[in-house]
Amino acid sequence: MDTTHTSEYDAFFERFLCDMCSNIQGEMISRPREWYRLLLTDEEKGIVLMNELDDRFFSGSTFADLYVREKAHVSPTLIINGTEMDSGAKFIFTTLPRSEFENRSLLASYNGGTTGIMKSNILYDPEVLGLKFPSDIGLSIGEMEVSRAVVASAGVPLLFGPVVLKDETQSTPERDAYLHINDGGISDTLGLETLIQLFMDRYNRPKKRHYVRGVIIIIDANQHLDPEDSIYSIKGFGPAALIERSREIISYRGKNLTYLTIMFLQRDPRFKDIRFVYLSPYMVDDPGMIELVKKTRTRFKIDPENADNLREVAKIVVGKAKDRILTNFEGKDYSDGESEFGEQLQ
Repeated sequence: MDTTHTSEYDAFFERFLCDMCSNIQGEMISRPREWYRLLLTDEEKGIVLMNELDDRFFSGSTFADLYVREKAHVSPTLIINGTEMDSGAKFIFTTLPRSEFENRSLLASYNGGTTGIMKSNILYDPEVLGLKFPSDIGLSIGEMEVSRAVVASAGVPLLFGPVVLKDETQSTPERDAYLHINDGGISDTLGLETLIQLFMDRYNRPKKRHYVRGVIIIIDANQHLDPEDSIYSIKGFGPAALIERSREIISYRGKNLTYLTIMFLQRDPRFKDIRFVYLSPYMVDDPGMIELVKKTRTRFKIDPENADNLREVAKIVVGKAKDRILTNFEGKDYSDGESEFGEQLQ
């Protein structure tokens, strides 16, 4: 493993921190000549955001451009999740072929046919459990702009997006068909389920290349639910806060369901060499830092005080997990009394 520290790393992270301090959302509406954007539809605002991202970061790069870098091993393989708002299916932007995601869902992957659940007459909606790719609707991932996928995945309902894609397979000369792709967190809160499906497919198919070990690093920045937000108020939540709270609960429950599935998978000998490392800002011991984390919302701008706090929190959390990450990455077993995935989440 190459751990050489170079000046290029320093230069990259200096640019990265500067870019992350940009208030893209605010600048889009702060200039008088841009005020018309307040009147745009959510879909039109998504296009505006896509253009902003291209101007600042991506320069119109497509997934074909990204694939060249991935094949040269100068960038990791990118998988971007979106949610198809029409059927509820997960929509995936990646240069990896569909064949790498043969398993339809975590439940199906876990040899579900032998369980009491799968032997029952419980009905599952195949669309919601399914995966869709640009190729499924007649679009080329190579020609897709990276910025379009980013906006689709990060689209915030009622703010930006959904991104609209024409379904070439369903369109006719008389009538065009469209899919509407929005926030990937709706279908996969942490992007973890998609990654697990990829790993499970690779480990579970003997005719494919043999994988000795895998390490999955989970970065869980979800807000913890604080009962004190309303428990001492007879009025409870206002309309906007109630919508946000509902979204948080749905997200939190979906995340924990994925965690429970992972715990079951760890009992399966086929996947015993997949290691998980859990990182969360709530792993720090300083109540003051935790309080600032609670106040930090995932928007396109974070105020300087909260940004400085997040940097310090990240140093502490990564410092705590460093030995676990390096040991697992080197193919060795790491044990500090918390080897089970479930115990890491306590």
